[in-house]
Formats: sequence, C-alpha cells, structure tokens
Amino acid sequence: MGAIDPEALAARLPPSRVAHALSTGFAGLVGRALKRQQRIPLVVTEHGVYWHEVEQGAPELETGLRVLGEDVSGGNPCASRAGWVAWFKDAARQAFADADVVTTVTAANLPLQAAIGFHDAVVIPNGVAPPDALGPLGPDDLAALRYALDRALQPV
Repeated sequence: MGAIDPEALAARLPPSRVAHALSTGFAGLVGRALKRQQRIPLVVTEHGVYWHEVEQGAPELETGLRVLGEDVSGGNPCASRAGWVAWFKDAARQAFADADVVTTVTAANLPLQAAIGFHDAVVIPNGVAPPDALGPLGPDDLAALRYALDRALQPV
C-alpha cells in the first residue's frame, strides 16, 4: 500500500461550500488540503484526541488504524507508538492552523489541545447528555453551534 496523500484525496472530492473534518488526524489533513484547493472554510471537530489516545495505549482509533505493542520499530518511527503520537500531534497542529473554526465535543479535550499549543476550540456537547441530565441541547449550546457554523460559512 502506498502513502496516504491528502492532496490527492481532496482533489477527488466534489465542490463544497465548507469542509468539515471529523478529526485532526487523516481527516484533518484532507480537510486542510480541500480548503486550499477549493478556497472554502474548514471546520474541524475533535471527538477523540488521537495523539492522546495512542499515548495512553489505545490499540485502535476510529480511523481503523491499529497501533500494537510498545515499540517494535527497529528504528522505524512509523512502527512505534511514540512515532504515531508525534505524527498525530503534528497532524493536529496542521489542522488547527488551517481551521476557520475548531469545535470539540467535550471540555475534557481543551487541556489536551492546549498542551500542543491550541487554545481556541468551541465546546459543542456531543448531544448525548449524562444520565442525570437527559434532554435536548440547551439554548447556550445551540447558540454556540449557530455561531460556529455562521462563522465557518462566511466567505474567506
């Protein structure tokens, strides 16, 4: 299998008014390529923080990427857990740098984003309330969502 080329993947996507990457990893890199190619706004939503998940030992990410063991790299940075942590941190920094709006589904992600130098995410709760507070999103949550989307749809 060849290398993943975000520019080539973005070039295959249809014209859009806005790009929305559901993560800062592979999707974030394709989103930023799409933004540049089509000159459209980029919204990045961070559900899980991939670099942190890999660092904490997650064996698989929602992208289907499996990261096994500690370090069986034999010097190959792409085969080591530490190499993937560094790769995902770099991908996140790149996605954040090009994003017009960054949202996250939980305030728990904010300190992790700040740890790599990003401080401007808008928290839009995941829409699944904890059991002791079941119900729809409140007015403040909906206003934050409207603001983030309005901002993203403004011409660049």
